[in-house]
Amino acid sequence: MSTSTSWQTLIPEIAKKVYAGKEVIIVTGTGTANSTVVDSTRAYTTRSAYSYDGMGFYAYNNGAGSGPEDEFRRVTKGGFTSSSGSWAIAPNWGSAAEAGDLFILMRGGLDINQFLDAANAVITSHFWPRYLPYCGTLNDNDGDMETSGTSAYTSLSGATLAKDTTDVYSGAQSLSVATNASGEGVQSAVFGHHETGTLLVYALVRTSLALSVVLYDETNSTAVQTVTVSANETVSTTADEWTLVMFQQAPPSSSTSLSIRITTSEATSNTWFVDHIGVLPSTNHLFKIPTSVADVSHLDSLMYMSALHSARDNETYVLDGSFRDWEVGQSLKDYAGVNSHRFTIDPYPQRPVWIKFRATESALTGLSSTTFADTDVIEYGAATELVERWINNLRSPPATLVAKRNRLHSAYVAALNSIEVGRPDAEFKPLARVRVP
Repeated sequence: MSTSTSWQTLIPEIAKKVYAGKEVIIVTGTGTANSTVVDSTRAYTTRSAYSYDGMGFYAYNNGAGSGPEDEFRRVTKGGFTSSSGSWAIAPNWGSAAEAGDLFILMRGGLDINQFLDAANAVITSHFWPRYLPYCGTLNDNDGDMETSGTSAYTSLSGATLAKDTTDVYSGAQSLSVATNASGEGVQSAVFGHHETGTLLVYALVRTSLALSVVLYDETNSTAVQTVTVSANETVSTTADEWTLVMFQQAPPSSSTSLSIRITTSEATSNTWFVDHIGVLPSTNHLFKIPTSVADVSHLDSLMYMSALHSARDNETYVLDGSFRDWEVGQSLKDYAGVNSHRFTIDPYPQRPVWIKFRATESALTGLSSTTFADTDVIEYGAATELVERWINNLRSPPATLVAKRNRLHSAYVAALNSIEVGRPDAEFKPLARVRVP
């Protein structure tokens, strides 16, 4: 399934790194008032009533109950009652706390806004590694299934279409197709064809039903080429069991518009999945970059499947997951142009191509917002920044706090390097060849 992490999950992990060694970090509440945070396990501690003055409590998870959530309050002066493990806060929570509510005790002059700012500074300042299939002619029509919704696709004979984030081969989502009768399925966007050259057509499917993948001539309302995926070629038990349908076909010279149709020949009710659909004309080597890639300079390389195990007639294949790099050709930029970024693939490997690229990520906005950025990088990076702010809030910061900042920064750099996002080493090359006599 798509790997994304919510801000609600990240907050306590960041807090544990910032406040490691402190006796109170995460509090599981046991009280039911709106003016306190109570943890009965802290009762009869030897802490002074003034030990927590001015520190902040952030309510980050009420377990879908009616207690406070996404609220920040500060401990009042002399507000800790050691006999009951209770902290008085001001102002009151928006609603009474409930047993099991989760809180973070924030110290060092830090608050929840600084936590969010620190995390977003990390998330939005890096270009994160990604890879997606390149879908050629269907690149702008959701061929890689990464666009929200299903408006680029047409249901055939009553099939139900939806985007799915669980049964996915690459990227963040696939297209799920729920069918109940023979002939039901899905049709891609209609695309133009003005050449007489051969088209490379490919679709990645996961199904326990027999399917037909059809290059359909919309101009003449007829099938140009049909490839059958037998029901026993894939078994819908794990997300790794995908079948690649791939064939080359020259459309009729009278055709000016085509589509890809995938339908089932069975009456059994079931749901099957399409990870991507691609069409690449053999006569074209200049391509637009996908909308997922902001700039052609973010394109690292191309990859293709080095080994495909034929399942039937050299048109359906079992993927073995072995990728090899394929060199990107010339890149073109025209920032004033409608198509500001293009790249070439020449020669073309005659197989489906995936692109490796770097992508920015949007900032988190609230507890339920999610990010695909690496969690270790976020947690260590944000913790480093927060401890730095803590140090800056102190007139004479202790050496132990400075040492903690340094350890967190080292872990942050190591996390970046582990996913190849760290700063690259400078590479020096001679500017010109010099003839030596």
